[in-house]
Amino acid sequence: MATEALTDAITRSYKAEADYRLMQYHAVKVGAAEGGVLLAGAGEGFGILVNKPNLNEAARVVRCGCAKAYVDGTAGGGIAIGSYLKADASGHLVVTTTDNDNCVAKAEAASTAAGDIIEVFVLPGLRY
Repeated sequence: MATEALTDAITRSYKAEADYRLMQYHAVKVGAAEGGVLLAGAGEGFGILVNKPNLNEAARVVRCGCAKAYVDGTAGGGIAIGSYLKADASGHLVVTTTDNDNCVAKAEAASTAAGDIIEVFVLPGLRY
């Protein structure tokens, strides 16, 4: 990645409903409790967790704008710049080309490996 300009984002704090100290840069979804967030499952998610909160601590979530995200570039033949991304069962982002999929972000870098961290643009409420 050539630059580190990840300050242009809309973020919000939520309450972590689990220990997410190892889940930074994963997709998250609305939690069971009011004001809470959980790790996103397949096809879920509305933002990217950008800190490392423990249970009941403040979870900072990018809702719109630039963020880093864990991706699985091995799924779907790789991630190209501009690919629309959805969450998989691990909260990693993968390419989607399926109508009506819940897109979490758009890739701003390419990846062909599992576990890469790339820059993405988080897209609020977008369906592919």
